[in-house]
Amino acid sequence: MRLRQKITIGAVLLAAIPVLVASLLINNIAADRSHDALQASASNRLVAIRDLTKGRIEDYFNTIHNQVLTLSEDRMVVEALQSFTESFHNYRHEVVDAVTAEKRTALEQFYKKDFSDEYKRLNNGTQANVDAWLSQLDADAVALQHHLIKANPNPLGNKHKLTDLADGSMYAEHHAIFHPIIRRYLELFEFYDIFLVDSESGDIVYSVYKELDYATSLKDGAFANTGIGEAFRKADQASSADFVTLVDFAPYPPSYEGAASFIASPIFSDGKKVGVLIFQMPIGRINKVMTHDSSWMQVGLGESGETYLVGEDTLMRSASRFLIEDKVNYLEAIKASGVPEKTVEMIESKETSIGLHPIATDGSRAALSGKTGLEIFPDYRNVSVLSAYAPVSINGVNWAIMAEIDQEKAFRAADELSTELFALTAVVTAILILLVVVIGLWVAGKFSRPIINFSRVIAEVERDADLTRTIDISSKDELGEAASAFNSMLGTFKSSMHQVSDATSQLARDLCYHGTNQSGC
Repeated sequence: MRLRQKITIGAVLLAAIPVLVASLLINNIAADRSHDALQASASNRLVAIRDLTKGRIEDYFNTIHNQVLTLSEDRMVVEALQSFTESFHNYRHEVVDAVTAEKRTALEQFYKKDFSDEYKRLNNGTQANVDAWLSQLDADAVALQHHLIKANPNPLGNKHKLTDLADGSMYAEHHAIFHPIIRRYLELFEFYDIFLVDSESGDIVYSVYKELDYATSLKDGAFANTGIGEAFRKADQASSADFVTLVDFAPYPPSYEGAASFIASPIFSDGKKVGVLIFQMPIGRINKVMTHDSSWMQVGLGESGETYLVGEDTLMRSASRFLIEDKVNYLEAIKASGVPEKTVEMIESKETSIGLHPIATDGSRAALSGKTGLEIFPDYRNVSVLSAYAPVSINGVNWAIMAEIDQEKAFRAADELSTELFALTAVVTAILILLVVVIGLWVAGKFSRPIINFSRVIAEVERDADLTRTIDISSKDELGEAASAFNSMLGTFKSSMHQVSDATSQLARDLCYHGTNQSGC
């Protein structure tokens, strides 16, 4: 390998290796620190969303707690309960032929046709046990259900629109007075239903929506063993007007097995308990809080983030974002994750995951056991997520709140920044190495040229025996000193050669003079 090549390679390597090493070290340090910072930012944002949403849902339940408490103490509600209770039990005696075989048959047809058809539609074809419910209706319930449900001209889901019963009864008079006020209260605060229950009989003497629980007894009626019956018993056993009880969501037959939760408070009049006020909880408002009114992007949850509630039975208490946004893929994902096919079919028919979708992830189990944390684990779709979880305790009900976002998307910004830093480092390093090569070539030429010239002159002197040649190097470094010494040496050699030549010529002349070498004279 030529000297110029050696010097060039040496110069390039000497400069390029430190540049490359320094670039890699700086890139790794910058990438790691920025990646960690962005991951920490994403994690902190998710925790903040969890805590904010938890605070909002707790505040909302506290508001409902105060609403049911204050309304149960309202003089108008006390009067309404007493009025409805008295007129409820007198209704079939006031209205001529209030209970006839024809009316019972008509009501039975409503149960088995209108209600059952909707029930089957929302429950994947499952038939409601309406015969058992009908068998437990007493005469008061038959009379009122026929008039306010069967004979009500409004369709299913709109029975609350009837205000004037137009039958001349005391119940009709009280209904015309109180129903618009209570209905307006329900509509303003978006409750599913509001009930007034007589303590002595357990009869639901009034409800806004008039579903099949209306006019039944919560002591021994068809729905006494459901959530509303539990709420009634707890509130009815209370000795204080400040008592409030909340019963967790569970399937509720009159609401077509939809998940229903009830909050109740006793009603006192002059120190005597006369009944119970019950709210059927507003799933819509709870969902608005948990789904951020479908504004996931705006609150910082990106394309895949969501917050949701999980009950102690591990079932969802709020809707899945993925069901709302992409029902088909959601159903396929949960089916693939192991959710029973029957459950998937029920979610599809009801178009909700509330009270149906089981959540048994690491985070939900930890939160339900009272722990708060931030972890990465597979979610209910078997997708790896960054999850911030915490327990939620509301009126003795134990829930978990989950704030989650797909791990890939949670750390996308950090990964993208690392990629950009790597690309930028590669470009800068390439430019620096190119500059190093150019400088290396220049340096190699500058240092190798005099040496090559030195070598060439020596070779020419050797080849031509020309001692008159000199090396033209004027630098004052070691190479210049060597060139000067070499030039002096050639001058000395040339002078010595001249002296030897002169001595030889003189010797030859002397020999010729003395006749020693006559032939050369």
